Amino acid sequence: MAAPRSRSSSSVSVADRALRGVADLIKLLPSGTVFMLRAGDFVHAALSLLVFATIALLDADTVACLYPALEVSERTMMAVLPPVVGGVASYAFMVFPNNRHGIGYQPTRATEDFQRKN
Repeated sequence: MAAPRSRSSSSVSVADRALRGVADLIKLLPSGTVFMLRAGDFVHAALSLLVFATIALLDADTVACLYPALEVSERTMMAVLPPVVGGVASYAFMVFPNNRHGIGYQPTRATEDFQRKN
């Protein structure tokens, strides 16, 4: 019969597993690649988070649960705000495009040509 683990050893084990998972993801990266975060990446992340939060918090079911007693003017704002936030974020993404690729997606020839021009 194995000895019972203490509480601290299990939390270290979870942290160790998490670090091993990150290390395994890093091993998947092609050798010689350099990934740098730029200001535009943070703006893109903030706008994406804003759109997600707006849509999630102003969904009809969420509004009925969290804000049950809304006045007519507040209901109008709750109905208009998600499309406005989505439109503003879409416009920002269109004006300032992000040329990053997701994990597992290699750059295409068109992207490489575009990067050479700029």
